Amino acid sequence: MGDHTDYCGGKCMPFAITYGTEFWLRTNESGVLEVYTDRFKERDSFPLNVPVSRKKSLDWRDYVYGVISALGGEKIITGGQLYVKQSIASAGLASSASFCAGLAKAICPELSLIEIAEISRKAEKQYVGVMCGPMDQLSICLGGGLQLSSSDLTYKTVAPLDSKYRIVILDTMVSRSLVSSGYNERYEEMLEVSQLAGLGRMEEIVDIIEMPELSSEILSRRLRHVLSESERVDKAADAISSESWKDLGRLMNESHESLRNDYQVSCPELDEIVELAREQNGVLGARLTGAGFGGCAIALSKTGSVERWRGIVEKTYKKRFGMVPMIYEIEMSEGLQLTRLAS
Repeated sequence: MGDHTDYCGGKCMPFAITYGTEFWLRTNESGVLEVYTDRFKERDSFPLNVPVSRKKSLDWRDYVYGVISALGGEKIITGGQLYVKQSIASAGLASSASFCAGLAKAICPELSLIEIAEISRKAEKQYVGVMCGPMDQLSICLGGGLQLSSSDLTYKTVAPLDSKYRIVILDTMVSRSLVSSGYNERYEEMLEVSQLAGLGRMEEIVDIIEMPELSSEILSRRLRHVLSESERVDKAADAISSESWKDLGRLMNESHESLRNDYQVSCPELDEIVELAREQNGVLGARLTGAGFGGCAIALSKTGSVERWRGIVEKTYKKRFGMVPMIYEIEMSEGLQLTRLAS
């Protein structure tokens, strides 16, 4: 819960999952980081000890350069060969944040988890150009479920779901780039909201009590989503704590409607797969997850029910869009881990 609230200082509730990114590093003294990415079947070399000055390639290389640039050479390794393996099931689920966080920890292992999260966000925001909030990076680094206040980065852990219920991922197979999608446009809209409301910082948006006079109905709808979604995060945390699973499902449904109608970050494929999931026996609620504009949805489903309805959703979705969605249950992750192997 809590998509598109974090860069406005709002509440959010991310869950880290076991599908992610693995890095295998052998260090050397070359001054160069050689990277091979299994996901894209590509290899490239990146100098570590020179200022980063280059034209963006608009692919995975920008994230490597972004992390190197954000680290600024401090405590960084002197060179190495790096093999990167990303789970195909992580696509559309903060995979870029996972890549940046893992890379930063691999080449600068002495940094704390909070420092890694800050470096990862800086890489995406200042170099790649995605005006992201802190939610994805903190979730990936700290692991588990978090009830996070983005304005001051305080957080509480959220208990795992009851064993009778599972979170199910529904991947629309619609890829998206946050740089070229409407993500940054939404950021700019909320920046305008903060300026029209006379706020000193964009992160103060969540503290708005009465709707201010804004220049358009669209900006009012954007603000309504941020404020209502931040409230839904607290309600969702209460629902999990009290094991009120129907309430949690209802809040997920409300979240999707807000993201679709007020924030307008959904798409036909996301709306279809969310609706299909909601129609199935055993599903309590469903919503898009992440930035939107493609990617994944999630559903709250009774344990053991997925196999009964997976085929129905796959068949109906394929009939409309010509592709089969990926549908799978998830486990919570402990977050970023570093293991030193014997030479």
